[in-house]
Amino acid sequence: MTVMIHDQKQVLLAAVERIRPEVERGSDEGESLRTLPAATVRALSDSGLFSMKLPEVLGGMEADLITQYEVVEAMAYVDASAGWCLMIGATSIAIPGAYLPEAAIAEVFEDHRIPLAATSVLPTGCASRRSCAALWCSQPMRHSTS
Repeated sequence: MTVMIHDQKQVLLAAVERIRPEVERGSDEGESLRTLPAATVRALSDSGLFSMKLPEVLGGMEADLITQYEVVEAMAYVDASAGWCLMIGATSIAIPGAYLPEAAIAEVFEDHRIPLAATSVLPTGCASRRSCAALWCSQPMRHSTS
């Protein structure tokens, strides 16, 4: 799936535009639910946008960082929550694709299936007069199972 960077960006931005109506339709529902509606998650997944960070050998786009930012930004202009979840969802799929051992990759990405996933980054630390570190909290993502 080797795609030139310019073409890659156009493909991903076109995917944002293709699902714009569905994402916009779910915006108010998402506010009420305080999570993305299932139809919005399905649109993000079916569009291939969640695979933009996934290594190319696993069927992803392996998009460069600037393209990733521009695609997330474009989705955030459609719906801020969908943009945020796109960024988290794409990262959640790319990390195991990049770092799991081969046997686990074969199971998780069986038949080039790109799963939905969630991740949690929980850096911890403590503050002192000389340094300051943040404590982060995480909420489960209800739409992170496929």
